[in-house]
Amino acid sequence: MVSHYGEHDALFDGNGDGDDDHRYGSIKALSSSSSGNKNNDHSSIISSSFPCNDNDDNGDVQTSTPKRKSAPQSLLANGDDDDLHLLRDEMAGMANLAAPVVLTNFLEMLPGLITLILVGHTKVAYYNDGTNDTEDVDNARKLRLDAASLAVMFTNIVALSPAYGILTAMDTLCSQAYGAGQSSKIGTYSLTGLVVIFFFLISSSTILWNTSSILIALGQPPEVSIMAGSFAIYMLPGLPFLYIYSVIKRICQSKNDANPMLMTAIACNVVNLICGYVFVQRYGWMGAALARSIGNAVEVPTILGCMLWKGWRSESSSSPSSGKRILRESGYSSIGGDIAEEWGTQQYLEIGGCPKSSVAKESRVAVDAECQTETDAEFLRHVYSGFVAWKEALSTKAIVDFMRLGIPGMLQVMFEWCAFEVLALLCGILPGQEAIIAIGANTIIMNVTSLIYTLYYGASVSGSVRVGNALGAGDAHRAEIASNLTLATGASISVLNIAFLTTFRLKLPLLFTTDLGIVEKSQHLLLIATAFQIPDAINACTQGIFRGSGRQSLSALYNFVAFYILGLPLGYVLGIKLGYGVEGLWLGITSSLFTIALGSAIVILRSDWKQLAYDASLRIL
Repeated sequence: MVSHYGEHDALFDGNGDGDDDHRYGSIKALSSSSSGNKNNDHSSIISSSFPCNDNDDNGDVQTSTPKRKSAPQSLLANGDDDDLHLLRDEMAGMANLAAPVVLTNFLEMLPGLITLILVGHTKVAYYNDGTNDTEDVDNARKLRLDAASLAVMFTNIVALSPAYGILTAMDTLCSQAYGAGQSSKIGTYSLTGLVVIFFFLISSSTILWNTSSILIALGQPPEVSIMAGSFAIYMLPGLPFLYIYSVIKRICQSKNDANPMLMTAIACNVVNLICGYVFVQRYGWMGAALARSIGNAVEVPTILGCMLWKGWRSESSSSPSSGKRILRESGYSSIGGDIAEEWGTQQYLEIGGCPKSSVAKESRVAVDAECQTETDAEFLRHVYSGFVAWKEALSTKAIVDFMRLGIPGMLQVMFEWCAFEVLALLCGILPGQEAIIAIGANTIIMNVTSLIYTLYYGASVSGSVRVGNALGAGDAHRAEIASNLTLATGASISVLNIAFLTTFRLKLPLLFTTDLGIVEKSQHLLLIATAFQIPDAINACTQGIFRGSGRQSLSALYNFVAFYILGLPLGYVLGIKLGYGVEGLWLGITSSLFTIALGSAIVILRSDWKQLAYDASLRIL
């Protein structure tokens, strides 16, 4: 389950050759393995950060290898000690990223909630209904609240879910490029993402401009549809800024730095709340939509300002980036690892303009510690250098590669978001008074579970970034550890959430309403919500792992089959045909979540991480 309402929107190890275990290096080229002792002769994987080497008179490659520094003792250990070091490293990295991501995601959900609260508390004097009759005022308030809710829901489905989905391509490409030490590639991918998202902006804006007509055609009440269309148009000016922010935030995520996103989310909510209060007083209920647009517009300069400020500070202090690459942390690096043995007999690749004959014979290259860190300022310069390389970013190959990852990601997000919107619509066709109670109870459950989901989302983003960094760096073993840790983290959080829901199941609905019918129905649904916490957590984590490893198509396939072939039809039969009501509808969705969790977990646990790392090396060439 994703946060449906509101905006939320690596690696091969040197695992087997004496003291070269688990050094991290960028995969840029593969060379044929020399014959001889396996422990000494491995295939090379040469980083583009090293200069091309020329042949000597005899045709042999002349290389200049920096003097090897002594590796930390913890990295020299074999077996369990080495795995323990990697596990501790990944746990620290995941915790540092997940905590601000959770808070950021929660804050990004608030603008939608704030908008509805502002609309619901619009003063009577500003309705301009020409009457102060209490019943008429209550009806007017309800009408506006329904229209605003419908506009927000329609915007989520039409504009946000496809955009967020298509940008999952950046989750894969940017994290892997950063792990590979190619920060300039992140700028290139970002420009490609902006170009792609621009076309989505045109189509989304066109649809939102005609919201009223579309809603009426879908059978919604004309009066509510017309008001919802006006509200959506007032929110439209903020959409371009929201899209641009979504691109920039993925640059920050790729380098394990969520602090600029957190500061931006705080600023957006402050502006949205202040402007909303002022505009509603002056312009009526439409002021809430206008405030939403202004809040979105603030996001872009805020996140850019935070990034530039961090870059200026790092330039002044010459301190390394807070989001250091995982392959840079040890002060020691080897180029290669598992991949050198696995594909040692394959032809190496030409990269960076270096001829094939310039690939060094030595498979292990020690890198000087001074070259192993990158300040925030250096990172921004590298990203900018890639961003201005517009010919590469706008090439047919770049766009096709981006869409090859982005379209499945878009389908994955849309399949899931739309499934829960269909669930809400099915609540409305239940007979008589049961429909009213079902809609209210469903709204409560969606709010509670979406809030809980922010915890899983933190693990999901962390897993996506850490796995992507690892695969980009060519460390398959670390990628596997990061993947398993992500699943374990999600499962552990779900156990805590089960305990929370079990303890407060009877009290939580009272925070939303005092209607006894809705409260009782919500208490029943919270039992079902308790049952699907573990699969919901596993789904969130596996989707993050799929994004980090470039397998969005699998996630899209599972979502389609589980929701539209199994879950929703089963829910319809149980809830409407057999008369189990909203509980039956949610049992159908629960079956979907269990199915996705089982299938995705099996695929993750049986993944060929060496092959995935090799695929990543080809992807970022």
